Parts: sequence; structure tokens; C-alpha cells
Amino acid sequence: LPAGQFWSALIGFNIGVEIGQIAFVLLVLALAWALRSMRVSLSDGGPTFAAYTIGSLGAFWFFQRIEVLLNL
Repeated sequence: LPAGQFWSALIGFNIGVEIGQIAFVLLVLALAWALRSMRVSLSDGGPTFAAYTIGSLGAFWFFQRIEVLLNL
């Protein structure tokens, strides 16, 4: 970065991150609204699928980090 650009770059980055977070929340809310309006029931396995997905990703990241630590 040029010498006088640090603060403007930092503020611009933070504003971009916040806009991205707001956009993500709005997308999730829009999807939830769409599912409610279509009367789709997630109780037919949705929570189980979500739990297995979260657990699988957590295990993957855990073993990936262990591998990185052991290769130091």
C-alpha cells in the first residue's frame, strides 16, 4: 500500500466485509421465506442432514489442521 492509504484501505475492507455479511443474511432470509411460502417441510431429514454435514466438515478441518501441525 502507498504510505497514506492504510486507513482508507482498512475502512474500505471493513465496509466490504460488512456488506458481504448483510448480503448473506438477506439471502438466508429470502431462502427461508421462499421455503415457508412453498410449504416445504425440513423435518423429513433436514436436521439430520445438516448435523452430518456440519460434523463432516468439522472432522475434515480437524484432520487437515493436524496434518499441517505434524508436517512442521
